Amino acid sequence: MHKVFRIGPSKFRIPLISLMATLCCFMGESKASANPDIAPKPGMAMSLEACLAVALENSPDITMAQWDERAAQERADQAKGSLLPVLSFEASCDRFGQAQRVIAPHALGASGTFDEHVADYGITGRASLFRGGGGLNALRAALLDHVAAAQEGVRSRDLVVFAVTEAFYRIVGLDSLIATTQFSRQSLEAHHRQIEERIAVGKAARVDLLRIAVRMADLDQNLVQLKNNRKIAAQLLLYRMGREGRSEKGLRVVADLKEPEFPLTWEEMPEQALVNRADYRAAQLRTEAQRKRLSVAKGGRWPEVVLKARYGGRSGGDLAFDENWNVGVQLGVPLFAGGTLSAGIREEQHKLHRAEEAERKLRLTIELEVRAAGLHLQEARTRIHTAGVVVKQAREVLRIEQERHRLGKGTVADVLEAQAELLKMQTQAVQALVDRALAVAELERALGARGK
Repeated sequence: MHKVFRIGPSKFRIPLISLMATLCCFMGESKASANPDIAPKPGMAMSLEACLAVALENSPDITMAQWDERAAQERADQAKGSLLPVLSFEASCDRFGQAQRVIAPHALGASGTFDEHVADYGITGRASLFRGGGGLNALRAALLDHVAAAQEGVRSRDLVVFAVTEAFYRIVGLDSLIATTQFSRQSLEAHHRQIEERIAVGKAARVDLLRIAVRMADLDQNLVQLKNNRKIAAQLLLYRMGREGRSEKGLRVVADLKEPEFPLTWEEMPEQALVNRADYRAAQLRTEAQRKRLSVAKGGRWPEVVLKARYGGRSGGDLAFDENWNVGVQLGVPLFAGGTLSAGIREEQHKLHRAEEAERKLRLTIELEVRAAGLHLQEARTRIHTAGVVVKQAREVLRIEQERHRLGKGTVADVLEAQAELLKMQTQAVQALVDRALAVAELERALGARGK
């Protein structure tokens, strides 16, 4: 189950002085084209849709799923071919230590032909007329497996979309924190200069400068780690886009953090997910294919009727071939096989039970994923609303403390504490927006909305 992403350790969650300024910065950039032929380039702003287009074109997970589907298609073709007659050409040339009968006598009193050298050729045909429905059931199972492989390929696309979306919003959140920290440090630098001016006229103590210097050093350490985390997140995004060998340097992203509309109610979503989810359809197809394989195993107890024919010739060392042909029907009835048939049937029966339980487990998992994603989305919405109120209050507290300090009624420590509290609240607001975007992606993955 996906856990909602948190941007770094709590001690590094330092927010923007102006939340809206940063979000407008992200939303105001022009979006890149969602052409899969466009690869991320240094300095290029990539939208989420552009990143997804590149990932769907280059992801190794999707490519592997496509090869699995093609392999399943070939297995289905093999099953089709097993129903058709088999035609083969055979030839041999042997030398024996003693003369062998080469050609049987064709009339009473004839002695036939003997020779130490025997040459033989023939065209043989064989067609199965009846084998307990095993051939048809094997074909049906292979066709179902092929369709299931195609559905699993669709689900692979869903998972790639979610993985890229998660990495994309990780970068968006880290960019917000980096901008927040840099803005906060610039504010402290300006405040540092003001304190120096007040010290020069004897209206402030030098210890205030030390307090600000400590705070600035802490922000510098945070910036180093945040930028390093951003590099790792950018490399992760490139990896999930299938762009090996690319440097994360200069990779920029632009995001729209608006929430899309979901036309379904929370009660309708689990049922709709069962309809949309490609992996659930694949599980159903795998179960039905296993039922067909069980029928194939049971068909092994039935007699097999084969039509066979041969046309060929046989000769001694003189290569005077005596040509002949034959057509016949062969019946094979299994009488005793050491229990292998019964064991094979039981094995396929056990596999069917497992497939049914796997389908049931996936159904339960889908319901859990949908409900959990819905709860994460509701939580993020509540946090966004609460953060909007608290940020206004914290901003007013900071304004009051700054005014008290200007009038000589407050201390620098009070101002720094109020500023830190405001930054903390703004960080939570940014985090809530990112978490909502991730919750939306999580819900889309649980619903199978992309695959539909």
